[in-house]
Amino acid sequence: MGYAVAHFERVVEKTLHYDCKLLVAADGYNSITRQLIGCEQSQLAPPQHYAFFDYETDMDPGHAIRISLQGDLATAQFPLGDGLARLSFQYSGLTLPSENRNKDRELLHPDEASDQQLLDDTTLKDLVNTRVPWVTGYINKIKYQALAPFEKLYLKEPLVGRVFFLGDAARAFGALNMTSMNLGMQEAFRFASAARQELEQGILLTKLETLSQHFTREWETIGAIDNASTPIEMADPWVVENRARILRSIPATGEDLEHLASQIFLHLKLSETVSG
Repeated sequence: MGYAVAHFERVVEKTLHYDCKLLVAADGYNSITRQLIGCEQSQLAPPQHYAFFDYETDMDPGHAIRISLQGDLATAQFPLGDGLARLSFQYSGLTLPSENRNKDRELLHPDEASDQQLLDDTTLKDLVNTRVPWVTGYINKIKYQALAPFEKLYLKEPLVGRVFFLGDAARAFGALNMTSMNLGMQEAFRFASAARQELEQGILLTKLETLSQHFTREWETIGAIDNASTPIEMADPWVVENRARILRSIPATGEDLEHLASQIFLHLKLSETVSG
């Protein structure tokens, strides 16, 4: 194909025909099911770009997630276990294609040195020195690195006919606070409970239509979380000014996020939207 790197092609080996009561589409960010049906997603919030570095560390980060907000950019460190940690750096001004979510640096832009420079060891050291206010324990060994865009999109109706879209196939958030994964597990549980009741009672789609509406309202509330939060008198002025960015950085949703917000004197009301 012109480049000495791996590439992938999809080939249909077999076609099976089923007549099912319900199809669950949980096939990810670039959902083929969504593309085949022709569902258009709407923007939930402006897109973001991140550089990720998984590295060996001689410090045990435990279960702590560390986050730094500097200007318009965020930096986070996540523990991965087995002596590994991940640093995530938000970038601005990048123009990577939205479909590029490969987890291998060679599959990004192999002919553009600028992308490679954003992922090399020297860049990581510079980023740590300028944007990381804590001790990382980095021991000069990167295990994995990637540069990826995150389009914040959602389906206004995740239930389309007899197809219910779940996870990143239905909506996508930023990478900083693990919202997509954490919320996805909750949504899968709630969907499974509602679907089982419907199939047992023979009232197909009624509960799922309501659940679909609840999910949409929840995503819209998260996307505009600054409008859902009200500072309490004791809140620090910096917290008040940056409350939307702070709340979007906390790896929690629903009542858990409300409780954490209250600790920095922010009144947040999400649980009614979440539970419906």
